Parts: sequence; structure tokens; C-alpha cells
Amino acid sequence: MELSESAVRDRAREYAASEPLYDVERQHVETVAKTFAGDEYGRRDAQWIVRWYFRRYLGAYPDGARREREEAFRDT
Repeated sequence: MELSESAVRDRAREYAASEPLYDVERQHVETVAKTFAGDEYGRRDAQWIVRWYFRRYLGAYPDGARREREEAFRDT
């Protein structure tokens, strides 16, 4: 596959149409950079990223591995 602007736009449209949590994801991704750029962010802001990374698979990712990584993040 050639990486062109049209290919990226097509894949982005496909992703948006096929991911059930796309709207929630998009809203949070739009705010997360501003959150971390400022001084007022908390542990929950970082935890959301870790949880989102694994939960975006909506069950396809093994739950035990996801929970193990979330717990490791929580313990640090």
C-alpha cells in the first residue's frame, strides 16, 4: 500500500466507521494534549491512556494481560 494523503484519509474514514467508541476516543484525544501541556493533570488522565490502549480492542485483547498492565501502571 502506498502511503498517500488519499490512502490516509480513506483509512481514517474506515476506522471512524468501524470503531464503536470512535466519538468518545476522538473527543478525549482532542483534549489530552492540552491537558498534559498544562500543569493541572492527574493520575487519572494518564490512566485513561493506558486503559484506552487496551480497551480499544473491545475484548480481542486478552483481559488478563490488560489488567496486569493496568495494575503495573497503578503501582508505579
